[in-house]
Amino acid sequence: MKILSLLITYNSEKWIEKNINSIFQGTDKVDVLIIDNGSNDQTLKIIKEKFPKVRLIESKENLGFAKANNLGFEIAKKEGYDFVFLINHDGWLFHDFWKHVFPIISSIDYESYGLFSPAHFDGSEKEYDFGFKKYLGNIDLTKSDKSVVDIEYINGAFLLISLRCLKVVKGFDPIFFFYGEDIDLCLRVRKRGYKIGIIKEAKAVHDRKERKMTEERAWNHLVARYLIQIKSIDGGFSLSFYKTIYSLLKELSSFGKNHKSYLKLILYLFNNKSRIKKSYKLFN
Repeated sequence: MKILSLLITYNSEKWIEKNINSIFQGTDKVDVLIIDNGSNDQTLKIIKEKFPKVRLIESKENLGFAKANNLGFEIAKKEGYDFVFLINHDGWLFHDFWKHVFPIISSIDYESYGLFSPAHFDGSEKEYDFGFKKYLGNIDLTKSDKSVVDIEYINGAFLLISLRCLKVVKGFDPIFFFYGEDIDLCLRVRKRGYKIGIIKEAKAVHDRKERKMTEERAWNHLVARYLIQIKSIDGGFSLSFYKTIYSLLKELSSFGKNHKSYLKLILYLFNNKSRIKKSYKLFN
């Protein structure tokens, strides 16, 4: 069983040492590949001094989460890995993480799963991450007698994807630069007949707090939401694209103060129509 742990860094000096140490804790069966998205803090210095044997690719520009991970996915395919484990730069694993993961991914009972994820905790290591709670909805992991609990979507902070599944879904869609790429991936994983599951005894920490909704973040969320809508409508690109535009125009009057953002969105979609069409064909 060959596993490649893929870590995308960007100004990650606060977490990087704890992050990498946690990956190696309790196992010698996992390789680590770091792709740095143009950090300008001490991230690269720490990696090179503390972890000289870890493979590192330095990008001169910020490729974005999706594109950088896809670079790692291609390496995993070429080198014959069985699974790729994505871990966010601002996270770390509990000490017994791999103890709970290896029996699951080694069992034929779970071959129908394309994506696995652990339970996501916040920086306190006691409470669930706020985003993880949203994905769980009404699911109570503590009351389930199953080792793997089915879920429709999961945050991209910690994803374990099989190469069988990866070859079918082709990785992340780079049309998403910020937000939405994990939801889109989950949609395509399930569309291809694979399940998504939480390995409930495996635990990881996503050290973040719910951020204030800035204008930039609101815009990125808005773009991602409607890109996902376009890709979710069956019947071909033209139908899905113009159905989405029609729904935006029809509802425009109800958007109130935000109507300028939605007009901007419509222009954005038309200006990027060729890119979105290419994305629809390659990653759908």
